Amino acid sequence: MQFTKLFNSILDSTIWQETKETKLLWITMLAMSDRQGEVHSSIPGLAKRAGVTLQECEGAILCLLSPDPYSRTTEHEGRRVAIIDGGWRLLNHSKYRALLSVEERREYNRKKQAEWRGNNTPAKNVNDMSMTVNDNKQCQHSTEADADADAEADTNTEEKIAAIAASPSPKPRAKAAQLPDAEFLAEISEIYPAINIPAEMRKIDAWLLVNRGRQKTRKFVINWLNRIDSPMAPTASSTQVVDNIARHRPDDYHEPNGFEMLAELRASREREAAILAGEIES
Repeated sequence: MQFTKLFNSILDSTIWQETKETKLLWITMLAMSDRQGEVHSSIPGLAKRAGVTLQECEGAILCLLSPDPYSRTTEHEGRRVAIIDGGWRLLNHSKYRALLSVEERREYNRKKQAEWRGNNTPAKNVNDMSMTVNDNKQCQHSTEADADADAEADTNTEEKIAAIAASPSPKPRAKAAQLPDAEFLAEISEIYPAINIPAEMRKIDAWLLVNRGRQKTRKFVINWLNRIDSPMAPTASSTQVVDNIARHRPDDYHEPNGFEMLAELRASREREAAILAGEIES
């Protein structure tokens, strides 16, 4: 069964300032429109349904087809209908149908809230069931207000979900690499006294110009300097220790960063200097 909800805002629209035949014909067309806002009828048939004469029907249709400079809706220059094959189309039908959907959803939530509260209200003692008419009205108003708030929250949530779905997903942030600074360069100058650090930094920069995929990190600089430094020949015992460590390396082994490699290198150099000075035994 088709029905049309009549908004009370029609009383403030310019259509309500027209002749009674125009108002009657407009309400008749609202009641006859289908889900697409189309009215399929002939002018005599429409006049018969509205209960007006043929001449009054033609004048009312002409009014609805004409621009209305005082209409609250600026679309279509205030026109209310347009001619289609076999009848007319109500131009603002989709707008008011969307408003109707919101009202229907609020009414649905209001009823569901009332049903839920009725089913979950604990049983009361007979002596406590002395509510007045004013108490019942206040409870009903509170239920309707809560239902309106829930419906508004549902609408806002749906809009936020749609906005989030439409927005592009943020890219994950890459872990910031430790780049060499002045303090780092000063520290490695003490550890590598035989190497010209500024000259090697320029060589690294030149090498990176043709190797775009690499980055001048602290770990990269230390590995570069270790390749050109003259390391001490490892003893048989130290080689065996390294092999054992590699064989028994745990699954959660952490590759040392630039700071850790500097600390290990400094400790190794200090131990070598102490052995050469005879302060400790090798």
